[in-house]
This record gives sequence, C-alpha cells and structure tokens, in this order.
Amino acid sequence: MCCIEKCRFLTRPGRSLRQEAELMKELDHPGIVKLLDCVEDESRLCLVMEYIPGGDMFHNIAQQGRFPETQAARLLRQLADALSYVHSKNIVHRDLKPENLLLTCPDRDLMQVKIADFGISRQTLSSEDCQTYSGSRDYRAPEVIRASMISNSKQNASSHCKGYGKAADMWSLGVVLFVMLRAERAFDTFDSVNREIIAGLPLSRLGEKSWHDVSEEAKDLVRSLMQQDPKIRLTAEQVKSHAWLS
Repeated sequence: MCCIEKCRFLTRPGRSLRQEAELMKELDHPGIVKLLDCVEDESRLCLVMEYIPGGDMFHNIAQQGRFPETQAARLLRQLADALSYVHSKNIVHRDLKPENLLLTCPDRDLMQVKIADFGISRQTLSSEDCQTYSGSRDYRAPEVIRASMISNSKQNASSHCKGYGKAADMWSLGVVLFVMLRAERAFDTFDSVNREIIAGLPLSRLGEKSWHDVSEEAKDLVRSLMQQDPKIRLTAEQVKSHAWLS
C-alpha cells in the first residue's frame, strides 16, 4: 500500500487527487503494477497495489551488480512496451527510477519488470503539459530542471513557463539503462547533479574505459534516450525497434 499526502500534490483544475488515482485503476498492462483500490481520509489517499514478490531493481543491482546486456535488453524491452502503453493514454509517470521498477522474482533469467508508483504521474492534454518540479534528482530530465529554474526566477516570474511531457520519462529510462549496464550512478556528485544533467556530462562517460565491454548498440541507445533536446529523444515506440533490442 502506498499513501499520498494530499497537500503535496496539485491536480488539474476540477479534478480531485482521487479522480487522478482512479485513472490509474484503468491501466491494464503486464508491465505495470496494478492499482486495485483507493482508500482516503481528509489528509491522505492510500493506494492498494498488486503484490510483486521480487523486490525492486535498485536492490537487485545492489546485491547482484550490473545486468549482462542480454538480460538488460530483455527488461528494457518490457519497460519500453509498458511506457508506450502509458504514453498512449497520455499519462506521464514523472518518477521512473530503479526503486520504482518491481521484479517478479530475484532470478534475472526469469524475472519480469513492472513499473510501480504512479503517485506523481499526470495525465496530459498536450506534449508539454506538466510544469511542476517532480521526480528523483538523478533521473530528472533537463527540461524538468529548466522549467523549475524559469518558474523560480524573479526575472521570469511573470512569463509563461514551458512545461514538459512524455519525453521526460524517456530521459529517465536512459538513466535507468545507464545504471543497469554499469551498476553505478550516472552523476558523480550530489551537489552538481543539475549542472551535470544540463551539461550532458553523463554521455561523455560512455567513452571511458569502464564502458569498453558495453556494446556500441547499447551505448547508442543510452545516447538516444539522454538527448538534451526532448524533441529528438527516442519515444517508447522507437525504443522497441532499436537495434540493441532486435
């Protein structure tokens, strides 16, 4: 069960947090943890979720190390298929990270992966409908950070803040793949994460010796997902047809 403090989340005008959650109940895909029910009181909304026994990807990597490419590719294909489904419903997850990717069992040859924690997801009406600063630090897309910088700037306080959309999930998927292949953070220091994301520094690391045993196809997919410009970033459907997954 996941409980959400209502005061922490802004909903679309005319729609309650429960109504936002009810949208999640309609999601039905093997790569998504099923929302079974919603229970609420004055301050909290509690989500009753499908039980997935294999733990999350973060702890699996911590215990077993990086994923071999064949296993990583199989799981990434499942994630791309699930994201394609979610995005077809005009829903942006906004917090894709290994901790929110649940595994059906610990055995990497048998496990399936499911996306969990849609607690801060949003249904969008346009490609750049989301504007709040959400998600986890290491996995936020550059446009999410820039949107926050603009909205918080006194100089731009009265200007329109350009938002973000589905492409932000694809950046996060690229960071997830980076972590799966290397079992290490994509960014070196906590203090400079935002600067490194905007500067595109993680991609420069793909040429380091520690990546010499990773195939060019896998590195190309990481690069294609972690493009600074969201307009040229791969979509979930395009990921499914990438050479590394074929």
